[in-house]
Amino acid sequence: MTELVKAKALCAAVREAISDVRSTFTSRSDVAEVLDRFWCLQDNLALLVEAVADRPQEAMEALREQDAIPVENVVDVLTFTSKLKIGKLPAVAESCAKINDSLWKLQTLLGDRRAVAAAIA
Repeated sequence: MTELVKAKALCAAVREAISDVRSTFTSRSDVAEVLDRFWCLQDNLALLVEAVADRPQEAMEALREQDAIPVENVVDVLTFTSKLKIGKLPAVAESCAKINDSLWKLQTLLGDRRAVAAAIA
């Protein structure tokens, strides 16, 4: 599997994890299921950050696709979760904090890469 294919798969996994977390808002999920979904989003987003850091060219190509990672959707999930009872659970709150950290790292890495690309062009 090429690095580009891996990066695209990570983007797809993050999109799916966002959808899974959102579905817990409208269903009667037990705490274990909710935690699994948040941890899945947390892990996949962290892996994507690592891919951008380790293999920036391939990851950037995967991220160039329209809505490869809908960052706004992740932010919406975090915001909505903070207003819910489940958001007060320590494990969920910790997972949300780690997801937020990964978003900041991703945005920093992407901003750095874009600045370098613009300087070269």
